[in-house]
Amino acid sequence: MKRALICVSLLLLVFTKSTSAQSTIVKLNSIRDADSIAAIQYVYPHFQNGRVFFINKGITPGKLNYSRVNGEILFNNNGQILALNKLETVEKVTIAKDTFLVSPLGGFVKQISVYPAVSLVQASRVRFLDRERKVAFGNHSSISSARGVVTLPGTENNDLRTKVDENLSFVLTDTYYLLTPSKRLTELNEKDFLLAYPNHKKQLKAYMSNTKIDFNDLEDLNKLLLFAQSLN
Repeated sequence: MKRALICVSLLLLVFTKSTSAQSTIVKLNSIRDADSIAAIQYVYPHFQNGRVFFINKGITPGKLNYSRVNGEILFNNNGQILALNKLETVEKVTIAKDTFLVSPLGGFVKQISVYPAVSLVQASRVRFLDRERKVAFGNHSSISSARGVVTLPGTENNDLRTKVDENLSFVLTDTYYLLTPSKRLTELNEKDFLLAYPNHKKQLKAYMSNTKIDFNDLEDLNKLLLFAQSLN
């Protein structure tokens, strides 16, 4: 996974200032980057010590990870990777120093910061984009179009290494949301943010215009939320 992150030449950052979704295209080779392909579906390179906190106040420790495929919390049960279910019984999950909350859209979101009325949370997703197989003269040719996936190529069995020389492209997307205590999830873009604070649209619109708020920038988002809380 580290190799994928430090190969800057293989990363293309795509974002729009008016939305909270930031996407990164990662291109990996099936032979040279086999370990990175196996790990790209997870937020953490290895399963970490974590705890599941239940609504009935029960706590269960375990080796946990966050799946970018569908936002599930996964746990390692003696080598068998399973997904945490019965989410209606779960209050929160902690992995290392991070906290994850149940999303009303399914799966979990990572808690970034907490305010009196809302929490700033993040959903991380990955999808398979394209496959290029090696052809004559060492070049690669595309053999598939973009599609969403449930299982990522090369991740089914981490102990196996493919001998097919392919370049695989993935899209990593981080999206910021507001999560209310009533479990309402609102994507952080200008339009929806103003709808979340209907009594202060004029002041917020002026603040966002004057300060040039970037909805992909965590510092900007926290400044905006602090200002919004001060209006209540």
